[in-house]
Amino acid sequence: MRPARTDGSVERYATLFKRLGYAPAFGRIFGYLASADPPLRSFDEVVSDLRLSKGSVSTVLRSMQERGLVDYVYLPGDRRRHFRVSLGRWRQGLERKIEDSVEFVGLLRQTRASFGRRHPDHRQNLLLLIEFERLFQARMNEVIAEFARRSRGRSS
Repeated sequence: MRPARTDGSVERYATLFKRLGYAPAFGRIFGYLASADPPLRSFDEVVSDLRLSKGSVSTVLRSMQERGLVDYVYLPGDRRRHFRVSLGRWRQGLERKIEDSVEFVGLLRQTRASFGRRHPDHRQNLLLLIEFERLFQARMNEVIAEFARRSRGRSS
């Protein structure tokens, strides 16, 4: 098994994910798993290669699993879990974001209605945000459908 990448890609992932609002460890672990060769790594390998605490790695991997970003497999004859980037579950994560967006739009509509006719500029801003979210939902559903068409028959 090759050692962790040393070309800086893991740290570039960390920087990007930090800009997206995630902890640097989240980005480092994702980058490490995305660039791992072979593409499966045990929990202990993640801890030792990235020099992160077991608690931090455990927390981040659990969060990534909940978001559908990674999953784990057991290798024959090995009782350890091996983690990998999970393309197949990205769709589930995106679908969850769409569901959250639908809920967000409902809350925005309630909030907008609570102003009655007061604060027309604010109500207009809320309406624009609602329209943006609805457009996001429609386009993301199109992306999911197109991705499903393109990836039929391919493994994830």
